[in-house]
Amino acid sequence: MGLLTRIKIWISGEKLYASDLNAEFNNILNNLDHTKIEDESTNITAMRALADPYPGGAESLATDSQDEIHRLRYLLKQLTQTTQWYIYPDLVTKTAAYTATLNDKIILCDATAGAFTITLPTAVGNRDKRFIIKKIDSSTNTVTIDGNGAETIDGVATKILQYQYQSIDIISDNANWIIVYNINVNALEDSVVTKTAAYTATLNDKTILCDATTAAFTVTLPTAVGCKGKKFIIKKTDSTINTVTIDGNGAETIDGVATKILTNQYYGVSIISNNTNWIIEQSIFSTNLVASGNILVLSNSVQDITISTTKGELHCFYLHSIWCSSAATQSYTYGVDVTGGELVSPSVHSYIIRTGTVGAESVYLRIVNGHTVNSFTIEYRVYEIILF
Repeated sequence: MGLLTRIKIWISGEKLYASDLNAEFNNILNNLDHTKIEDESTNITAMRALADPYPGGAESLATDSQDEIHRLRYLLKQLTQTTQWYIYPDLVTKTAAYTATLNDKIILCDATAGAFTITLPTAVGNRDKRFIIKKIDSSTNTVTIDGNGAETIDGVATKILQYQYQSIDIISDNANWIIVYNINVNALEDSVVTKTAAYTATLNDKTILCDATTAAFTVTLPTAVGCKGKKFIIKKTDSTINTVTIDGNGAETIDGVATKILTNQYYGVSIISNNTNWIIEQSIFSTNLVASGNILVLSNSVQDITISTTKGELHCFYLHSIWCSSAATQSYTYGVDVTGGELVSPSVHSYIIRTGTVGAESVYLRIVNGHTVNSFTIEYRVYEIILF
């Protein structure tokens, strides 16, 4: 600190001359110079001096005005999240690969010209440093956010911004980066497109309705790489025999195969990227009633409901006892015997049966009445469960 001085000490009876008064005023003005009040700002090193008012989680009182100023600087630096307390946080716009600096705070990314990566600085030693990174263009090009070296973002190496106005707010925990907010405006809206001819899906699509009335066509998926978690719903809406083929990008697969085919009206599939290939989350199918009627099951007899089918198909047999001669004494059981197939899901009155994978065959549900006297009537319905 500079020392504040005075010209002289006056005593009673002394005369006050103009020169004395002017000298004292000049002294006051000189003492107001920053080098006399806080000479720490006379060089860059001194101007950067800081003091933590809460070191180790304990309050620490300032010892003088200089120490108080150092503590205020420390708080300013924490609030602005910049390298020095006097640097105003920058908003930068990037159109190509960029390594963020500690002076950055908001990074706007325009990927119109092509996909690129924002590489973060190390999180180590930068606890509480925060970035907001936002994709502002409407193209399908992605912006990848990559941790420094082996550092992660919420436990993974990278995060992808796929949509216009999607943004991510991250903070350092002194070891890695943690997501505070991840805002995707497009995810709040259902992006539905209808296609009648060959189409390559984009990352902005969500639901693709396919009308193959005119002719069969293919929907080609974008690459699954770098798009982990991206989902599509693709559905055939027309009643023609024309098919819709869903094709992976290049050598990428869909549940391990190159293509999936939608053959019937309202067939559909919900798929998701695992960052390497596409995985089916859910198949959308329909059920057709293929048989129904009543069967009288006499005492000590066996009745079969038989359906001709092809390999790999599912059928649901729904049974309902509608009459018996003596409910109190009747005794009967349901049994299943499927050649080359399997019982998938039995319940009290319904059975889902899958045929084998060799060729066409018949599936049947065997109804056994073990009672020696009583007979009963079964109402049945058989539904074909259509999957692909």
